[in-house]
Amino acid sequence: PLPSAPIIRLSREECKDMLEECKKTIDKQAATQKENAMAAISKFEEKLKALDEDKKQAEARKVRNVIRRLEKRRAGIQRKTDELKVNVVGWLESFFKSYAEIRDDEK
Repeated sequence: PLPSAPIIRLSREECKDMLEECKKTIDKQAATQKENAMAAISKFEEKLKALDEDKKQAEARKVRNVIRRLEKRRAGIQRKTDELKVNVVGWLESFFKSYAEIRDDEK
C-alpha cells in the first residue's frame, strides 16, 4: 500500500539539485563509455595496420568489422544517454508528485 501523505519534505532547490546530479552522473557514465570505446577502436586500428602490412586480409576484414561495431556503439551512446536523462527526469518528477511535499522556501 502507498502512503496517504507525503513521506519527504523538499525545497524546490533540493528537487532541482537532485535532477541536476542525476544528469551529471549519467553524463559521467556516458563519457566513460565513450572513452572506453575510443580506446578499443584505437587498439583495433593499430592491429589493423599490422595486419594490412602482413597482408592478412581475412583477419583485417574481421578487425574492420569490429571497429565498425564499436563506432556504431559509440554513436549510440549519446542517443541512449539523452533517452535515459528524459526517463530519469520523468521518474523523479513522478516521485516528487507522489511522495514529496515541495516547499517554496529557499534554505
